[in-house]
Amino acid sequence: MTSMSRIRVALWSRRCGDLPAIESSLVRVGCQVNRVDSFDELERICRSHEADVLVVSCRSARNVLQWLHSVPVGTEPIARIPVLTLASSLDVDLYLEAMQLGAFDCAGLPLDGRELARLISRAVDAGHLAAAHA
Repeated sequence: MTSMSRIRVALWSRRCGDLPAIESSLVRVGCQVNRVDSFDELERICRSHEADVLVVSCRSARNVLQWLHSVPVGTEPIARIPVLTLASSLDVDLYLEAMQLGAFDCAGLPLDGRELARLISRAVDAGHLAAAHA
């Protein structure tokens, strides 16, 4: 499991009512959290490798994941960052859509801080594994 103090989380802050609780939980376990609320900011963070994982609400997942896959970096899209989607009420259709669009995982809120840390750590480990095989 990855050390939480080294994990840089980009937290998509649009349309996320549970943002303060999620951010507090991430900071409490030692993550470095950067709120992102525009695609320009997200592109800058992805291109400069300033985040290890992106956390978005299930309601925003479609737009964010489609955008990530559409922005090229040379010949490669910048969608290399693992995306964890969170939902206050888990809608199976939104969950399945997010997974089909490439989300690492989708979880329902509220989440215990330890469970959130476990999900973040797994996403980061999977991202590092994917990068090693790319």
